[in-house]
Amino acid sequence: MADQLTVTTERIDDVVLLLHMMMQMGLPEVLNKHLPRHWKQEGLDWGWVIVIWLSYILSEGDHRKVVVRDWVKQRSTMIAQVCGLTLRETDFTDDRLGIVLSKLSQPDYWQQIEGDLNSQTLRVYELDRHCIRLDATTVSGVHLVHEDGLFQFGHSKDDPSLPHLKAMLASLDPLGMPLATHIVSGEQADDGLYLPIFEQVRKSFPRVGLLWVGDCKMGAKATRAQIHQQQHYYLTWRGDMPCGHLASLANNQVDKKKDGLKMMYLQLTLLTMILPLYQPHLRRQLSPAQYLLLEILVHLLQTLRCVKIETLAEGLPLPILLRVAEKNTTVLILTDP
Repeated sequence: MADQLTVTTERIDDVVLLLHMMMQMGLPEVLNKHLPRHWKQEGLDWGWVIVIWLSYILSEGDHRKVVVRDWVKQRSTMIAQVCGLTLRETDFTDDRLGIVLSKLSQPDYWQQIEGDLNSQTLRVYELDRHCIRLDATTVSGVHLVHEDGLFQFGHSKDDPSLPHLKAMLASLDPLGMPLATHIVSGEQADDGLYLPIFEQVRKSFPRVGLLWVGDCKMGAKATRAQIHQQQHYYLTWRGDMPCGHLASLANNQVDKKKDGLKMMYLQLTLLTMILPLYQPHLRRQLSPAQYLLLEILVHLLQTLRCVKIETLAEGLPLPILLRVAEKNTTVLILTDP
């Protein structure tokens, strides 16, 4: 009797690529290092459960637990060959995935995983670590408000009638790669969220002299003092410093009227946000005064994010004329003093 040929057909999609990327980052090993495993636990390690579950979430755009078991079963041969694993039917049940979530929700485990993953990823891909951006945002929704819950009422730019939580994110700038995430309840103020995430990310990088960028809420004296004490730089907008005063400091520097305190403040606060790739060309084409003005304008635009050209013209003490052209286009004209 001739041997029968058995053909197994499975969808690959982008799952193989996702699994290989996470394996290249060393994610299974990092997760297994920090997530405790019961000595009687059978089946896959938590690291591989999370990696395969993440491939499902990223491929399908769905975070539900109930469908993961069937999804893995339909691709079991492919996953086993790519990862070199032996899969059991009970490795991705709802209760096992729920246990994984409960472990990841503990800040101690999560922060240790983020720290090791950052070091591993930055070493593999050799990413630039000169500039780190800190920023907070809110996530609102229709939820029941409990005294010890994450969703609480507080200041929000979205819908103030809905409870929300706050997410504090540290990311590499301008790449946008997340380095750390802190999730807190929605009634907390943003000012107190900067130092904890700064300390967590700082411990991941042994070097000093990094530039930390944030909005005006990062300008609290305690936050700036801690960043300076750790031998780093900060770039933030001080709410008590109007545009006119900022430009006055710039003019003093251009006129060579060196005031030690003003010069130090300007150097620490107006560190350029122009990419290093463009700096040599711009310095050759512009005069020192023009280049410094460009730095100030870029800083204002990236910090305030809603600056109108009329506001710049009124705030900067420079000989600027406003001309309204066709289609309501406003043009700035720099004139000789």
